[in-house]
Amino acid sequence: MKQSHLHHLYWRAGFGIGAHKIAQLEDKSKKEVVSALFKESKRHKDISIDLSEFSMLRDKNMNNLKKTLEKKKSKNYRKLVETKFVI
Repeated sequence: MKQSHLHHLYWRAGFGIGAHKIAQLEDKSKKEVVSALFKESKRHKDISIDLSEFSMLRDKNMNNLKKTLEKKKSKNYRKLVETKFVI
């Protein structure tokens, strides 16, 4: 496959592709490359992110949330203000 086709295929699939991988796949047929792509996708790892510090954002009423946070003058409130999440 052409390099440009490999770049396009891996970009569309949501993977990146480096020069080393392109060199490995250039001599393969389209069918072989696609099969290899599906095989690679089975080895994914789920991403786990700890968002517990933002659990207070589940409050549906943002005005109540803002008042609660202002009273506490919490570290989390300062973080939210710094990110301009709370106005």
